[in-house]
Amino acid sequence: MCSIAHLLGARSANKDDRRSQPLAGVRGTRAIATMKTVVPGYVYELASHKPNGVAQVLEFVHKVENAVGDGTLEEVDDGTTSEEVIMVLMDRLTFLNAKLPSAHNTRAIFNLRRALDELHARTADRVKRGVEGTTKR
Repeated sequence: MCSIAHLLGARSANKDDRRSQPLAGVRGTRAIATMKTVVPGYVYELASHKPNGVAQVLEFVHKVENAVGDGTLEEVDDGTTSEEVIMVLMDRLTFLNAKLPSAHNTRAIFNLRRALDELHARTADRVKRGVEGTTKR
């Protein structure tokens, strides 16, 4: 299996590969928010807020079913988790909200907390059923 580093070296720099979402009606921001999927589900290139800024790479842990085929997952590439990224966003928005309070920030933090709670509930359910760390549903 290819390493993430190998895949990153082979990625396309073509902006047509980026998934864009217009920020309709938002003043003072770039017209297009872009991110690039490098390895679907695992590696993403995040655009800088500056037009010519340096992109950041976000890598998630990558696990696949082991060679035995018993449904057990083994890690093939290190990375972070969705939960960690959500916690980072919550911390960032809490920090910004302390500087410039906004009901929008408060709602965003609340909804990120809800997302985090759902992911924790999913993990707890899988642990309780004895299927965490496997491909079993």
